[in-house]
Amino acid sequence: MTKGRFVSYLAAGFLFVAAAAGAAPDTGSGAAEVDPGQVQELQERMQNDPAIMALILAMQNDPEMRSLLSDPATLKALESGDLSSLINDPRFRRLLDNPAVKEIERKLR
Repeated sequence: MTKGRFVSYLAAGFLFVAAAAGAAPDTGSGAAEVDPGQVQELQERMQNDPAIMALILAMQNDPEMRSLLSDPATLKALESGDLSSLINDPRFRRLLDNPAVKEIERKLR
């Protein structure tokens, strides 16, 4: 997986988590949605921050991360914005507790 694609999926994952927590606007459909523009903006912020990129590059070698992002069902959920599938995936929830992910979240605030 390319670095840019990895960053894109990670940015989408952060926004999906925010949407699931109620931080993203509710469209009235019963499920929060994430604006693709938000994903692109967050991706750019992440790519332009050397400290965040160092954390992301280190995460690319994490076996759990590699397993999660090589799963076709996970990739489909990320690409389609399927919050339910992501939040119900124990591997995705464990990823959210990864110290590097927590540090990236902190730096993005």
